[in-house]
Amino acid sequence: MLIDDPVDTDGIVSVVNTVIMPSLTKPNDEPGIMVHIDDCLCEDCTLERGEILFASTVLIEITNDKHTMLARLLPNEALALARELFKHTSDLEELRERGVFGDEQ
Repeated sequence: MLIDDPVDTDGIVSVVNTVIMPSLTKPNDEPGIMVHIDDCLCEDCTLERGEILFASTVLIEITNDKHTMLARLLPNEALALARELFKHTSDLEELRERGVFGDEQ
């Protein structure tokens, strides 16, 4: 159920803890968000993956002009993120329907 102000005072809607720490790298060619469902067999990915089995993680890349944030998620972490995104999006849709944003047509 929504309350009048669904966003926490610090702006954090939810937190998903991950086993593998996210890292910053140089930016990719295209800014945006990329989700890789399967891993790669290249040497770099194998070194980064360590003991985690091939094709058992989801890699999320968020790129701006300066950096790319890489977050590798185990299946349960990816499901937790998906649930949080779905819940938050549903809350936003309900707020939009109620006219909270003032942009209904």
